[in-house]
Amino acid sequence: MLCPNCNRTNRKTADFCEECGQVLSGKNAKNNGLWLLEAERRNITVLSSDLTGYSKLFEHQDPEKVKEITQTIFGAVSLIVSKYHGFIEQVIGDEVMVLFGVPKTQEDDCVRAVRAGMEIHATVKALGTEIAETPKALTMHTGIYTGLVVTGKTVLIKTLNGFSGHALHLAALLAERARPDQILVGHETFRRTLDGFNYRKLKPVVFEGCEEPVPIYELLSKPSCELLAQPAVISHANGGQGIQEDVNKKRAGSEIVSERKHVTVLFSALSGYSEMMERMDPEEVKELTSRIFNEIAEVIAKYEGFIESVHGAEILTFFGVPKGHEDDPVRAIRAAREIHAVMDAMNLELEKKGRAALSLRTGINTGLVVTGKTDVKKGFAGFAGQTINIAARLKSLAMPGEILIGPDTYRNSDGYFIFRRLTSQTVKGQHKPITIYRVIAPRTGRTKFDISVDRGLTPYVGRKRELELLSDSFRHLKAGRY
Repeated sequence: MLCPNCNRTNRKTADFCEECGQVLSGKNAKNNGLWLLEAERRNITVLSSDLTGYSKLFEHQDPEKVKEITQTIFGAVSLIVSKYHGFIEQVIGDEVMVLFGVPKTQEDDCVRAVRAGMEIHATVKALGTEIAETPKALTMHTGIYTGLVVTGKTVLIKTLNGFSGHALHLAALLAERARPDQILVGHETFRRTLDGFNYRKLKPVVFEGCEEPVPIYELLSKPSCELLAQPAVISHANGGQGIQEDVNKKRAGSEIVSERKHVTVLFSALSGYSEMMERMDPEEVKELTSRIFNEIAEVIAKYEGFIESVHGAEILTFFGVPKGHEDDPVRAIRAAREIHAVMDAMNLELEKKGRAALSLRTGINTGLVVTGKTDVKKGFAGFAGQTINIAARLKSLAMPGEILIGPDTYRNSDGYFIFRRLTSQTVKGQHKPITIYRVIAPRTGRTKFDISVDRGLTPYVGRKRELELLSDSFRHLKAGRY
């Protein structure tokens, strides 16, 4: 099939040009009863940025105050993103992911992304010092990567997964590798912005799931022109106050209701996603991951969990919101085991097609979060708390196929499952090591009362006479005396 854009001759079955990504034919497929809407290849630039010092905020501030601080910061970030015509894909906890090139493509999307990244860093540093009241100023660490993604909404029962592609994954990996206040970019971003910015080439890194080393460049400074001479929000003498005023204007008329909730967080990531992106066509990857996450969503719904987000190869789920259950930690572990079983069943189909097996890595943690209205456009995150961060760290520590849980989840589910205690580890953002447990198998034939007996029943207090009377009555009944 001849591409009308670049005149390349493509396979007859191709829906997109293999050279430039031009749409060659419409594609609406029905899979497992769920419609996959028309997809489109886009060459975009992805900016992934994390807030350094987020964990330390919880040591000095009340959770509601932390949520207020992060809302103010990400509100300011959203203003900068709007200035450079970016699109905020998601805000979760201390992380924000921004796309440049959707819905509208600009010739200089790479340059806009780098400029936005620099301005975000400058803004957050000024604003963090002003409002956080912590010994160390808040900063960002950022990764920027340019590449192909597949766009188009995919129905996932209660959530929408609009984008998939290697670029999203690598931008997040670059952000994770970056030091505080450091911006790392991939080769294509570097190549397209070299004339306007100064970089230092770093040693290529082989990320998990990538067969080849990934070239990395550190952004050193802006060019001699006045890129940041008049930033979007740092235009006031005292920095933070001006940002706060602009953010407050953006929030006018929006009521944010925060509430503390004791929840269990399940964070799962698809292991083997990067290899899959390298070996398969992006549309095939999107179709496969859509099927996987559709089945996962059905399991989550069965246990009455709430899917907060599905992004690329990861899914974040809460048990305890909007409806809380006494056994939410148990529900979360049962759901995790079941979605791992779904992945195992899917692998049988993949093996028949000669494709590499996939697996899930899952982290589960229980604790307090602050909930509230979610408004991504204005930078308002719906959930905040260390509980989410620790679940994410446990997910990163898990080996393919493993389910790791935190100490609070263990205490609330001990007796229902067989666990193996692992070596305590200091996870990112935590000063003290936390005890980690691996889920091995469920215990069968165990009732809630059996588990309570094992743990030790609470003795009655001030009921000695009544217990003696009850015991005497039982002995008389047993002896046949009524």
